[in-house]
Amino acid sequence: MSEQAWPESGKSARILQPDSTRMFAPRQCNHIWKTLKQGSRGGGKKGRCRITCALAFCVFFFGAVSVSAQELDSDRLFSPAAGQLFYEIAYEIAHSEDISREQAEQAVVLLSATAALDPTATYIVPENMRLTCRHLEQRYDDQVYRLLVGYVNASADLEMISEVVRYLLGHLDSREAREKLLQQMLKDLGGKNTVVDSELATLLGLLAAEKADTQTAVSYFMQAYDTNRYNKLAFAKLAEIVPEQITPPMYLTHLRVVLSENPLDIDAALAFAQYAERLQLYKLAADSYEYCAQLFSYLKPSDPLPGRIYLPWAISSYNTQRALPECLQIARQQRQSGQFDLLLQAIAGKAATKIGADQQAEQILKAAEEKALQAFADDSATQKPAAEQLAWFYCFALPDPDKAIDWAIKPTQLTRTRM
Repeated sequence: MSEQAWPESGKSARILQPDSTRMFAPRQCNHIWKTLKQGSRGGGKKGRCRITCALAFCVFFFGAVSVSAQELDSDRLFSPAAGQLFYEIAYEIAHSEDISREQAEQAVVLLSATAALDPTATYIVPENMRLTCRHLEQRYDDQVYRLLVGYVNASADLEMISEVVRYLLGHLDSREAREKLLQQMLKDLGGKNTVVDSELATLLGLLAAEKADTQTAVSYFMQAYDTNRYNKLAFAKLAEIVPEQITPPMYLTHLRVVLSENPLDIDAALAFAQYAERLQLYKLAADSYEYCAQLFSYLKPSDPLPGRIYLPWAISSYNTQRALPECLQIARQQRQSGQFDLLLQAIAGKAATKIGADQQAEQILKAAEEKALQAFADDSATQKPAAEQLAWFYCFALPDPDKAIDWAIKPTQLTRTRM
């Protein structure tokens, strides 16, 4: 039978095992005992009970685990259950209100004990890093860096990594030291997580830009953007420093990536559609404006579709041979909603002409003319067309030179009448 002795005040546990195993008096146990003893001075009854319980389990598990020398090296014990216990107590301490530096150090010791007892306990790493970054001092930098290197992978918490990077950089007082650290990070962490690689390259680019090293900055920003097309800061810096290198396909890809990041962003959707129209990619633009219309109806079901969406949608459709019928559909939907837009009806009429529906085109244009004249004469009309719009209508939609001239000079005549 093994003989187990509980530690007296100030003494470490010493566990005797049968002859077939070793006798353990681990230094970790002594360290934990001292830390827990310090913690018992300031806590309440519940805290002292918890710490006492932790010490008891520490002694028990360090004594209860029987490990042969062939299985583990001479300085290691193994007990996932004991490690889990220490982690739970450390978590309690770490998430208590108004945690002090001493309490944070106690929690770090318990987490270190967990790592010593269970090398596979990777679940402690985020808590260990978070605790150290928020409550402890610069002397833990090396420990945090080692934890970071082991923690980063494709599924790692990016916010946690960002916090650790800020913690480490915040302890450096020169640009050169920060640059050296970031370069080392890029070397040690490179290839583990594309987003982390991209962010580190961006930070290096910003440091290079601070010292006016444009070539190096552009190189880092390009590396960051190539690694992660969702890196908006890297793209913005490239557009700022070397706008001539931002090709239209590159910018269009960037707008698509921004939209895919938040498909409910109506402004991002419009920006993509407008740039596609600007590049005369009318089919893509028409499809994109249609998406904007659907998105607007989803976000604001009770509001009418605004002209900034339906007009360029109709124009893009008009410039795409296969989408000409969509112009008629857009105009019909607008009329059915109680709205009236002379320009949209003119586009619909011209689209009907292009597909060979001359009779339908004439009906649309005549109805639009009648509606526009009535609205212009009605001072109380809410959708009153401007005289310039009617002049345009008689120039291009329903050609009539005399009427076009009359409406073109009407604003001047109205101004003189008022004078």
